[in-house]
Amino acid sequence: MRIAVTAATGNTGVALVQALSQAGHQVAAITRDPLGKAAQELAALPGVEALTLEDAFNKPVDSDIFYARSHLAVEHFLEQGDIPFTSLRPNLFHNNVVGLDLASVAKTHQFRTMAHGASVASIDPADVGRAAAALLSLDDPSPHYGQKYTLTGPENINDQSVGEVLQEVLQTDVKFAGGVRDDEFPALFLAALAKLKQGKGDLAHTATSPEILALAPPRSTFKDYVTHYFAKRV
Repeated sequence: MRIAVTAATGNTGVALVQALSQAGHQVAAITRDPLGKAAQELAALPGVEALTLEDAFNKPVDSDIFYARSHLAVEHFLEQGDIPFTSLRPNLFHNNVVGLDLASVAKTHQFRTMAHGASVASIDPADVGRAAAALLSLDDPSPHYGQKYTLTGPENINDQSVGEVLQEVLQTDVKFAGGVRDDEFPALFLAALAKLKQGKGDLAHTATSPEILALAPPRSTFKDYVTHYFAKRV
């Protein structure tokens, strides 16, 4: 099968391309930076056999999160046409739990959390990529056309458990410094962060759709992700 993957070097794209390649598919890896190292490591073959759309945060179209609204606009566009699609709606990614720079924790011995004061079942982007690959690899994916599936991580985490994981993996004391600062994020994220800071985070008690649990259940915990992340940097 020939499959085109957009945002192939993004959070979920790399894992999706890798999983599809391992399954024997031909992949056209589409990225905004085709000359970048990550892009050059991916196979790039022409042709589109199917389309899987990834959404953000399982939030409604009037979400305070601009990123979610932009994805949902595409989703609604697809609903008006004849293109078969399946929408994956992942929870907060593991790599964004402590903001946009996990590496800095090892240097400063401090961490901030995006969902300060809230509990969230964050997910590994690679688990989302593997779920998309499982859907695309089905002999008959038509039962999933037009469906919208929620994906969450295997466990809830909070400020305390995040700190415990970071201390265990880094083998050093780390200090909790509160929620992420406004100047650490682009303006389009700030409205969403404001809601979290007001205690309106609501991402803890969502459940992964049963269809995804049957195909490719998310398994990577926040600890698994952090361990793998720092192991690659040694």
